[in-house]
Formats: sequence, C-alpha cells, structure tokens
Amino acid sequence: MTTEARLEAALVKWVKSLGGTALKGATNFDTGYPDRTIYLPGAAAHVEVKGTSTRYHLTEKQKLWAGRIIASGMPYYIVENDAQLEQLKTEVFLDHTDSDGRIYRLNGFDLVLLLDNTRTTFEVLSTKEAVPKKIMSGFVSDSLPNTIYRIFVCLEESFPNTNYCDI
Repeated sequence: MTTEARLEAALVKWVKSLGGTALKGATNFDTGYPDRTIYLPGAAAHVEVKGTSTRYHLTEKQKLWAGRIIASGMPYYIVENDAQLEQLKTEVFLDHTDSDGRIYRLNGFDLVLLLDNTRTTFEVLSTKEAVPKKIMSGFVSDSLPNTIYRIFVCLEESFPNTNYCDI
C-alpha cells in the first residue's frame, strides 16, 4: 500500500470511528476536487492527500478547487504524512471562520491569508514559528478564489522543493 493510500485509509477509519463520513471524489463533473470531503459531528473539511513524495505540487485544477473552497471559508487540508494527519485530527474541530471575513487559512495549518478591509491588498503569513513571518503580499485584482489560486502558484514558484506545511 502506498503512503498516500495508507494515509487516506487512516483518515477514513478515523472519521468513521467518530460517526462521520468521508466522501471520496465528491464530484464526477470536474477533476482536481480534493480526495475526501469529511463530515464529522461538529466539523467538516476538504482533504487532499499527497503522500507519495518529499514535496508536492497541486495540479492546476486542484489549485482552482482550493481557491474556491478556501474562499468559501471551509477548511482545506493537504496531508502528506502521519504528523499532518494527526494535526488535522485535532485542528479540524477548531472554528476556521473569521467574523469579518478577512482571514483565510491556506492548507488548514500554518499559512494564513490576510485581506485588508477594502480587499485591495493581501498578505500571506507563515505562523509556524512563534512570530508570524510574511511570505508574500500583493494586490487583489481578481475574485478571491482566483487570488488564492495565484497565491498557490507563487508559493510553488518561490518554494519549489518545499511542502506548503514547511514554509
């Protein structure tokens, strides 16, 4: 069993143990949709499992879906190893919404997108360390999902051999 298959099986087993459901490929009409959409008592999330390499990149369609999902305020996770799966198990129950709609969590974990009040500029911060580190900033010149798509493209260009969780 590949690492990706093993991680996905462990995710499904955990979701079912809590009385939830883990839908596989929730859409037949488009590619790039996350591997699993999980529904738990008190939580839900979209999960892309990438366990086959030391680094990964989302496909163009996966970036588009990530943008749509994150912009909707729904938690989105990319899980590549056991530690990230364990972190998801704890974190998925946190409230990922922000009352004024200015904070979006990229990959559920340590990358945070901040929009200013007028929604004309953005910053991406890594909160992995005690002091948040600014990774990039720019102008919002398009829809929020398209802006998030552009951010994923820029992250992959700026950190080509790094996982998103390690930035």
